[in-house]
Amino acid sequence: MCAARVLALDKFNRRPSRKVRERKAIFFVAAFMLAAGCFAVMIVFKNASIPWFLGLYVFGWTLAFLAWRQGIIRNYRLWFSGLKFQDIQGPGFSTLEVAAINELLAVAGPDAGLLRRHFEGAEVVARYNSGVGGVTTFRSQHPRSPVNDITNHMSWFLMDDLRAVVGAQFWADETGVLVMLEVFTGGLDTRAFDWTKASFAPAPEALPKPPIPSMPPLITEPHWVVLASVT
Repeated sequence: MCAARVLALDKFNRRPSRKVRERKAIFFVAAFMLAAGCFAVMIVFKNASIPWFLGLYVFGWTLAFLAWRQGIIRNYRLWFSGLKFQDIQGPGFSTLEVAAINELLAVAGPDAGLLRRHFEGAEVVARYNSGVGGVTTFRSQHPRSPVNDITNHMSWFLMDDLRAVVGAQFWADETGVLVMLEVFTGGLDTRAFDWTKASFAPAPEALPKPPIPSMPPLITEPHWVVLASVT
């Protein structure tokens, strides 16, 4: 019965985590206080307020830079290394990711209920477009390890914009918990492709399919991944 159900997650409809909400609240409060401080300085000091105003302005931008330095450094490293980074566009799963999850649940058998709870409590950590595919890493608040090895299951989708079939495969960590979804193309150029807005359909059996990766993507930083070569 569980295998027949689908995971009802609309695109990016999941509520952000508490940490994300707290960071946003602090950012808006700081921005408001900075603006209020600038107006207060102008009212109190009038023409003599320009140095104070510039000082507050520089101070505000310095705080903003320090708050977002990790993302700035990460993007610089990716740009410097020639890799294409796809920004996180929400903690929820995209339409393509949900389709791959639903196909996995449909064939999971006794593990379907356990995996459903795993995915319903999951949020996307990062998305990376390697130029020949895409990788989505996620983390669940209720991690569950399936009894059976289901990482050999492949889902196949026909991408409208790419006009080609791509494969989707889940990968588990060392404890057996699913933490990553890899979409592979077999070498097709996807540098200008946005996987979060992909239009697709189930792939007909007669169409050629790309080679299946023999190794999981290599994670070289906590926030981005590089696809391993396919055979």
